[in-house]
Amino acid sequence: MIDLSPRSYELASQPLAFCSGVREKYSEPHDRKNGRFKDMAKSKKASPKRGGQPTPDSWFSSHLSVLAGIAFIVVVTTIAYLPSWHGGFILDDDALLTENALVHAPDGLYRIWFTTQAEDYWPLTYSTFWLEWRVWGNNPTGYHLVNLALHISAALLIWAILNRLSIPGGFIAALLFAVHPVNVESVAWISQRKNTLALLFFLLSIFWYLTFDPSLTRRATQFKRSAQSAQSRFVPWFWLSLLTFVLACLSKGSVVILPAILLGLIWWRRNITKVDFFRIAPFLVVAAVVTAINVWFQSMNFTESIRDANFTERMLGAGAVVWFYLFKALWPFDLAFIYPRWHIQTDRAIWWLPLLAAVAFSLLLWWQRQTSKGRSLLLAWFVYCIALFPVMGFTDVGFMKFSLVADHYQHIAIISILALLAAAWWLWLQKTDGLMRVLPLAVAASVVAVFVALTWQQSAQYRNAKAIYQSALEKNPDSWLLHGNLGQNLLDTGEVDAAIGQLSEALRLNPDSYDAHYNLGSAYTKRHQLADAIAQFQEAIRLKPDMFAAYHDLTIIYSQTDRPAEAFAMAEKALAVARSSGMDELAHQIEQWKTSFKARQSSSPESKKHD
Repeated sequence: MIDLSPRSYELASQPLAFCSGVREKYSEPHDRKNGRFKDMAKSKKASPKRGGQPTPDSWFSSHLSVLAGIAFIVVVTTIAYLPSWHGGFILDDDALLTENALVHAPDGLYRIWFTTQAEDYWPLTYSTFWLEWRVWGNNPTGYHLVNLALHISAALLIWAILNRLSIPGGFIAALLFAVHPVNVESVAWISQRKNTLALLFFLLSIFWYLTFDPSLTRRATQFKRSAQSAQSRFVPWFWLSLLTFVLACLSKGSVVILPAILLGLIWWRRNITKVDFFRIAPFLVVAAVVTAINVWFQSMNFTESIRDANFTERMLGAGAVVWFYLFKALWPFDLAFIYPRWHIQTDRAIWWLPLLAAVAFSLLLWWQRQTSKGRSLLLAWFVYCIALFPVMGFTDVGFMKFSLVADHYQHIAIISILALLAAAWWLWLQKTDGLMRVLPLAVAASVVAVFVALTWQQSAQYRNAKAIYQSALEKNPDSWLLHGNLGQNLLDTGEVDAAIGQLSEALRLNPDSYDAHYNLGSAYTKRHQLADAIAQFQEAIRLKPDMFAAYHDLTIIYSQTDRPAEAFAMAEKALAVARSSGMDELAHQIEQWKTSFKARQSSSPESKKHD
């Protein structure tokens, strides 16, 4: 069993700590009744001898060690993600960035923050896109580098937080997080800016709360002295924690689980008091408000059903989700951009086993909660599960239309698993002597090397849209979304025949894909098969009556094939869609086209002959 509790081994979390070769351990008896540590400040055992192993605080204050660790994480992570630096735009990047009217508009910031025109209320994420669009424009490299910088910053914060909590192996945990292949999707995919930005503020909020509440980070001998300055601490650190939590919520709504995690940390350290609930209350209010706003936005912007599942199916899916992500965290091979969608069958025992195993494991840990080992494992399991709760499938998010699981869904949850593994590795290192210490060091170096290689390989798939779609189709050949997006990419690059093949396969798998119908119509237009193109555009409009692009293309085809009445009718419908969608500039251009089209028609020989 692994003991991460502050009541046992206080070990260094620094990258150079294992070089000392000293394995002296310290422990502090814990008074469970009062939830405080017994004062052992005067005990000789509580103070390391000269030349003994430093405490975590002393290691963290060693500037050379810290700078070396930071430099190592930055360099290794940067190298691992090097192939994705010049990656292109994929999937949702057009809707969120390259074709987002709010990002391009001069008044976009106001509309992002104070209107309901955005698909989701993540105004801080959209604001970063608005600002960067004016710097990078259509060059994806800048967006990739910002995502990478946010990711590295989050890894360093994980190190700092684990160090404050006196959890051993903080540096290793941060390094594993930085180069873990599962995180590639959150870093190399520009649209996942919401993940990297939200996580940064999420971790900052925890860091500031730990600074505010000394009972969560310091020994009992220091707690009383720290408590005397609680009033002065309350003003800056508490409000900084709350502010960064608000910023995290404005980046992505799924971080609303933070109050539960803070309560879990408090419970792990000591008994939860009424004062703790009073302090956490503002975080709960923010979480409730943000959840309500996000549900409202979802109800307004996503009227179509994502999936039809009853409560039993959702419970079974949640049980499977827990073990799926745990397996990918421990064995990050065969990762997929879009995993095959599960078909949960409530009448099959195999779908009940994951849920029963998760419940049984939770009960076992709860039964062992009075032991320091059980308490620590229960905390890690709780943080892992609560971080996954928003994506367990009890409520649907848009991506679940294509798959119930995705690598970027466990961006927060994986931290708990990696912290547990790093702590176990550190304790293993401390128990070895002489040449045997080479074994845990070799294991750590090998795991990091494998992760770096896998992350390099995974991030290389994001070099362009065609590469990521083809790679994903190898693992998920029945995804109509991947076939459709690959077809669109092939169409954009002039590979029309190949595009028609992919788009036809997408429609075979999902005849109701209006995007595939529209793109297939565009492909037929390039091959001058106008009758087939018109049929596809009309079907796209039937499935999505407000599809501006289809109306626009039909207007062009009709105007070029001497069908003026139909062209004018399509232009009128395109104008209505543009006005209802707030596309004022496009609406103005359509008005100008109508005026010009009328003038041409009135002056044409056919028109004069008719007169």
